[in-house]
Amino acid sequence: MSKVLLDRREVKEAVEIIKSVGVPSQPKIVHEIFQEINKEDPNATRIAQLISKDMGLSAKVLKIANSPFFNIKESVRSVDQALMVLGLKNFYNTVLSSTLRDSLNSRGVVSDHFWDHSMIVGTISAHIAKKTAAAPEEEAYMLGLFHDCSIALMLKRFSNYVQVYDMAIEQDKAAVLIEERRYNTNHCIAGFLVAKSWHLPDHICRVIQYHHEQNIDIHSDIEKRRLASILFLAEFCWLAYITNINSGKDSDEGRWVERHENIMFEMDLDIDDLKDFKEDTFDILSKLEDYN
Repeated sequence: MSKVLLDRREVKEAVEIIKSVGVPSQPKIVHEIFQEINKEDPNATRIAQLISKDMGLSAKVLKIANSPFFNIKESVRSVDQALMVLGLKNFYNTVLSSTLRDSLNSRGVVSDHFWDHSMIVGTISAHIAKKTAAAPEEEAYMLGLFHDCSIALMLKRFSNYVQVYDMAIEQDKAAVLIEERRYNTNHCIAGFLVAKSWHLPDHICRVIQYHHEQNIDIHSDIEKRRLASILFLAEFCWLAYITNINSGKDSDEGRWVERHENIMFEMDLDIDDLKDFKEDTFDILSKLEDYN
């Protein structure tokens, strides 16, 4: 069977999975905020008014804004203050975080473990983007937040998907092969479709579509290669932390660097940089542990 036909079949199956679980499209309020933020002269007052109409969303946005995920020095007490302190794009990401979780929760398809993983990888990705200046922080965060969004749908749709779950969130390429054999699709394609339905930028959607593909050269332009690289680095740092907490074992940076030479070359990094990212991650996640 040709790759084109296989891709079409995988997309069709992914669409059916999304339909069967019933994940809604992007909420209207998110779309309205997105439109306002992307105007030549965004109106912060208008954005604050939109959020303030929804007391539940306002409270959740303030909770996220005050969490260590954004590392804000002062307490944020109002939507207007959150806008001023976070900036428009980070504020939009807090709205995305809250509404995505609510959309999945309303279908009973998201666990705290899954959600924490998404938020943490988004936070680490943003940190790496800031430290390397390889991509906008907000885009790296958005990618980390959404890259595994469809795993929750796969868990809801297939009773035996729990057998694949750990490999899927650890970016093990074998997970995609197992998914395609069992379900005729994979969570990367399903995630691409969810991201498209939520009107995420096309280049972020494309990175989600191939986020288990270790050959980042599958992306023809530097923008997507850099984002894909950041996500792989963030996943490594997250897994290193989890492994250390659960077993006390340290990660093998040297082996990872050997397996991902193309990523290190693309980002102009060496093993000491990777160790620095890992140490930063341990610091970030220890703060999150204290917060929780």
